[in-house]
Amino acid sequence: KPDYGPRYTYECIIFANKGRRPVLISGMNDVLDYPAISGKLLQHAAEKPVELMKNLLTRSCAPGDKLLDPCAGTGPVLAAAKLLRIQALGFEINQDTYNIALNRLAET
Repeated sequence: KPDYGPRYTYECIIFANKGRRPVLISGMNDVLDYPAISGKLLQHAAEKPVELMKNLLTRSCAPGDKLLDPCAGTGPVLAAAKLLRIQALGFEINQDTYNIALNRLAET
């Protein structure tokens, strides 16, 4: 008998812009379906895929824009910003998580 049966899981992400800045790409679906990072690739319990962050950033940021991630975690937003040529600055208080973010950025 399995400990857990079939289940559908999801996570809500609140996406907000400051001011009256328009969405750059209209008509995009507001339900995003990306596989969770799992197995040996998962370095932190709350880690998000870089491709998901790229999708969100392309909706409101253009190359050369500036972005602040005050709780950068393992750095998926920073890595996505780097790939999209967005100037990004992030902060992370946990040294181990910060090191994961540095490695991710070095590999991007």
